[in-house]
Amino acid sequence: MSNKLKENQIIATQKVAMGLTNRQIAKELNVAEETICRWKQTPEFQVGINAIPLCLTNEKILIVVSLAFLLF
Repeated sequence: MSNKLKENQIIATQKVAMGLTNRQIAKELNVAEETICRWKQTPEFQVGINAIPLCLTNEKILIVVSLAFLLF
């Protein structure tokens, strides 16, 4: 797998950081719950989640994640 996450995976990292369940994320992204589980197991996805400070508001999460992935 590539070191860069796809758009849906980046969105999923944001949703995970906001506390949504795998089921909620899968429904919003129109993918299987198993796909979310598989993404969560990849090192790239973990880096994406860890790049999001918990104290940020939802509006700022997209900016931080986008900037983080530009560095990779």
